[in-house]
Amino acid sequence: MEELSYYLPQKISVRCNPLNVQGGTSDSSIGADTMGGYVVFAMQNKNNSGYYSSSFTIVMDMRGNIKNIEPTMHNFPNDFHFISLKPFYSDPSYFIGGLDIAQNQDGPVYLWNWDGTQEKKYVKLLNGSQVDCHDVTESVGEEAAWMTSNGDGFKRMNLRTGEKEFIANFPGYIQDPNHVQMVDDDTIAIVSSRMNNAIVKVNVTSSEIIWIAGGPNGTLDLIDEKGRQYEAGSISLWSGQHNVEYFGEDEYYLFDDGTHVFDGGHTKVHNSSRLMIVKVDEAANTAHISWMYDLGVWTPIYGDNDRLPSGNSLGALWTGQRTTKLFDHQAQIIEVTQEGEMAWEMNVYGNNSWKAANTFAGWMIYSAERIYDAPLVSRIVCTDGGGGIGLTLSFVTHNSFKQTSLYDGKYAVYNSTGHEQVNTGFKFKPFWRDTMITVDLPETCDCTGTLHVTNQYGVKTKKTLQI
Repeated sequence: MEELSYYLPQKISVRCNPLNVQGGTSDSSIGADTMGGYVVFAMQNKNNSGYYSSSFTIVMDMRGNIKNIEPTMHNFPNDFHFISLKPFYSDPSYFIGGLDIAQNQDGPVYLWNWDGTQEKKYVKLLNGSQVDCHDVTESVGEEAAWMTSNGDGFKRMNLRTGEKEFIANFPGYIQDPNHVQMVDDDTIAIVSSRMNNAIVKVNVTSSEIIWIAGGPNGTLDLIDEKGRQYEAGSISLWSGQHNVEYFGEDEYYLFDDGTHVFDGGHTKVHNSSRLMIVKVDEAANTAHISWMYDLGVWTPIYGDNDRLPSGNSLGALWTGQRTTKLFDHQAQIIEVTQEGEMAWEMNVYGNNSWKAANTFAGWMIYSAERIYDAPLVSRIVCTDGGGGIGLTLSFVTHNSFKQTSLYDGKYAVYNSTGHEQVNTGFKFKPFWRDTMITVDLPETCDCTGTLHVTNQYGVKTKKTLQI
């Protein structure tokens, strides 16, 4: 059993509250289709010697069934493990991810065919160049990828040749970045600067900082969860954070590790890490903690927090301390509602005796992604206005995975005899925000036909209409 624990978890458990997953029972809920999603993640095991002995990339459905699992060190050399995996916009059958070699935080970048539909399981990118492995994201409309760079900035590299096409560095303002998110067609960068506890918004076109939230160089006043306001640059309300991402409506989601990071080490700031939402008011020059969820355990490094179509938060974490009766697993992916209720969780258990000597031993998860096979379509309402006004159809849709820019979609309405009555294009809103559609239907429709919603890849969702 001791030998097996070097390579396999002792067990993995899944708990789920389907009503919370779909957003409750209110009219604003997404519905049962949310249970058709998958969670994509990489996990790695550090043994009692302090080295990685096993790692996996996994696709799991909401009921805990494994759709795909790949032992990373079977396909790559020992000590190789994926850190983060992101959807590859050019071909959604692939994820793009950076491999870490041991604990160097650098490695090659590959595509991974997560659904088994492609002949090539892995595709090498950047001509084999090794880069910061934390987060690698495909560029919009370009054969390129973005990643953090040089410990103080970010860059873009050609996916095929590995040539550097753009680089921006901000010494002193960005320190130890662990995430860069590109938004607005790659014209804006959101950087998580871990060592100085800062969120940095950068104009990519001019290579100028727009604002900084948190840390000694802060330009925005901070407002804590109790409404207390602090002058810019005077305090940090989050520490050693990971995976800061903009999710629309002025909201920035992050994982607050609660860790003070310095050259050569780190110390604990809070007893437990938190999922957090920071709302920025650029006009008022403030950044306000609008929501947070205490995880009850400290994650010294790593961690993720994403917004889902339901409005829930999806977090990834591991424990950097001795496990307890209340937290006896080593790594976790958890989905929580805005009311702080558990919707879904997966727990990974391992050899806890190792943690007595090295709390960094055991299973770790850096981040997690939720995806769907097809667009989500919900809140369908077809009404007869009466008095000759005619029929009106309204619905809400979300693309099959989160994106940071507008992407094409189309919808078609068929009457009860199967004849197409409406065929119109639209744009999916980025950040998995609600794309709300309202359309007046021709008299030949009777609200008993079908609605078809198709994304930019030609993947379609079909729904039956009823008045």
